[in-house]
Amino acid sequence: MDVGIGKAFSRGSIVDSIAGLNNLASILDPFNARAIRGSHDISRDRRRRGPRPGAPPPRLNTKGDDSMTPIRVGADAPDFTAFAPPGSANFKLSEHRGRPTVLMFVPLAFTSTCTAEFCHIAENWGQWGELGADVVGISVDSPFVNQKWGEEMGAPFPILSDFNKEAVSAYGVLQDELIGLRGVARRSVFVVDGDGRVTYAWVAENPGVLPPFDEIVEAVQAVA
Repeated sequence: MDVGIGKAFSRGSIVDSIAGLNNLASILDPFNARAIRGSHDISRDRRRRGPRPGAPPPRLNTKGDDSMTPIRVGADAPDFTAFAPPGSANFKLSEHRGRPTVLMFVPLAFTSTCTAEFCHIAENWGQWGELGADVVGISVDSPFVNQKWGEEMGAPFPILSDFNKEAVSAYGVLQDELIGLRGVARRSVFVVDGDGRVTYAWVAENPGVLPPFDEIVEAVQAVA
């Protein structure tokens, strides 16, 4: 199973950057990707198994706190500031009111599925660039790493650094652990309309699953 780390993506030095991670992928269990729609914020797996002993009941992240469940459609989008690539002004969500914003959270830079995701956007920028929306990638890597990654992919959109984990916490997509690495983002996509409301949310349980790109495009077109 490709979890976004085990296979190298054919992008020059990206291959070298992730080669040492090949043996780590096998310890991940397969999960199903899910799209969050309104009341469907709690995964079917969790409902079937029930909460672990002593665990508090899951809560919807409707106010942008770190309740550990992703923020749902219809909620006000939490404002946050993230580091832009060096030389550019930092990104603050509230400064982008008036037009849709697409927030694309990925676990780690220079990993295969994350690279495939952003390369898809770059290679189809003729479509995405005409949506009338601000598209941003977000990872917890440093702004210097994300700058280099973006340059190697030829990404025409900024890849922001949420190094202080402000955004991943606010949107409830801070992953407890991924192959032993703590505090990375879950692969997820949120569409925020011009009024600052979340109109679309998708979160993958399996980090090797790509987002439903056509569905995201339709979600943006609906609010553009």
